[in-house]
Amino acid sequence: GTTFPAGRAAMFRRLHALQRRLEVACQVGPFLPADPAAAQCPAGEFAALIEAAAPALGAALAREGGRHQWQVTLRWSPEAILAARRDAVRRLAASERPKDVADAVAAILAEARAERAAALRAALLPLVVALSPEDVSGGEGETSLTILVPAGGEAAIEAGLGAMPPALTQGMSCDLTGPLPPLSFSAFRVVEEEAGRLDGAWRLLGLPARADGSALARRWREVAGRPS
Repeated sequence: GTTFPAGRAAMFRRLHALQRRLEVACQVGPFLPADPAAAQCPAGEFAALIEAAAPALGAALAREGGRHQWQVTLRWSPEAILAARRDAVRRLAASERPKDVADAVAAILAEARAERAAALRAALLPLVVALSPEDVSGGEGETSLTILVPAGGEAAIEAGLGAMPPALTQGMSCDLTGPLPPLSFSAFRVVEEEAGRLDGAWRLLGLPARADGSALARRWREVAGRPS
């Protein structure tokens, strides 16, 4: 599975804070697209924009239409895992150096996480359209998987969760986030907006309205990651 550095807790706090800021920003002002050249589209060019995008949008609809994306997250108590192996942990504590004990405890928790991640993947694989190639961990007691199912296919997710070994699911909770359009769905959003508000958004970033994509991406990250 995916691993994170020692400061992962701080990283997740920063990500959550950034998500909240983006949610607020999208409510109070125009959202600038990743391509500055497409930030403003004169009305006379709109028909040509749609015509140029039609083939790619049609292919994406044929490929991804009728599918929903879900995030399946399992959570459990690391303390319960260690309690089940209390005797082994006690023996380690009595005979090993503190660092060796810490490494052994981490190995026990990593093994439990890998076992549950593999069981989740095996249970869902026959029932869904696709699975993300890697599992993501938010900590020692969590694993998360992104899946694609046919629209309205929530029953398949529930069936897969119900097929997991009971010994692994005891004391475990599950969060389902969705349904969402597939991440690979190649659509775009058109919003009619006053030119003054768009100009204000560019001024907020301190950039000209026709800045190139790399300058916009760099400046956006600087502003979005700035402490509140």
